[in-house]
Amino acid sequence: MPVTITNDAASTRTNLGLGDAATKTVGTGAGNVPLNSNLSTVATSGAYADVSGTPTFKTVGGTSIEGSGNIESLPTGGSPGQVVTNTSSGVGNWQDAGGGGGLVKILTTTISNGASIVVMDNVFTSAYKNYKVVLTELIPNNNGVTLQLRFRSSTGAQVDGAFYRTFNMSGEVYSAGAGPAYRSDWNATSSEIIGGGGNPGWTIGYGGVNGEMNFYDPLSTATWPKFTGTTGFTRDDQANYIISTFGGTYANNSSVANRGFQFAWSSGTLKSGIITVYGYED
Repeated sequence: MPVTITNDAASTRTNLGLGDAATKTVGTGAGNVPLNSNLSTVATSGAYADVSGTPTFKTVGGTSIEGSGNIESLPTGGSPGQVVTNTSSGVGNWQDAGGGGGLVKILTTTISNGASIVVMDNVFTSAYKNYKVVLTELIPNNNGVTLQLRFRSSTGAQVDGAFYRTFNMSGEVYSAGAGPAYRSDWNATSSEIIGGGGNPGWTIGYGGVNGEMNFYDPLSTATWPKFTGTTGFTRDDQANYIISTFGGTYANNSSVANRGFQFAWSSGTLKSGIITVYGYED
């Protein structure tokens, strides 16, 4: 049946049948039920008495996450699926999670129609030693051109001294068969990264230049920056599809650090394309 409890100054825990904290029992009289002897009364002092504040976490996995006595806050912004990683200077920025191969996306650039060059500056940092670059549908605004690579120095300036050394091996696929060819440039003012004499199709339907390349320790001042890669494209005459494998270095005897790179066609301007830069995690 319903039970009504009246607020009465004379009422106590015992005579209300709510038990006695001192004897650790529930109820009154002969019907009292003893509590488990291992249970303790609620603390009135000490670490567990006040639970109104926020706990202070000192470490996660042995790494401190505390700054000035408080838990460091996450950066604002970010997109669904992105993560924040710790850096040498503290909490980093939101970025895309690696795709399982130890890659962290640094930058994606969409080329503007009519641009003379496309620059990826400040992408080489102390955070990573080696880098991967993906080229998607790079298209020129005119035919008869080749795609040229140059570095950007530690000040952001274009590096165009005559120290680029590149070897490019290519194969052409066409109706009469496959024709291999190679190109070797010694101390040029840029590195050509497409073979077959260039001349990729300059309309959208051709698909532009596609490929990927790697940069090895480009920020080092002790060694020359090195790169290797593969590209493919359809020639402007639609008769040949050309695949190239290339590699090279910038043999600068002063060993200047390089913080970025750029692409340009040998003449004319860029029409479109996407360039994505990743860092290899150690």
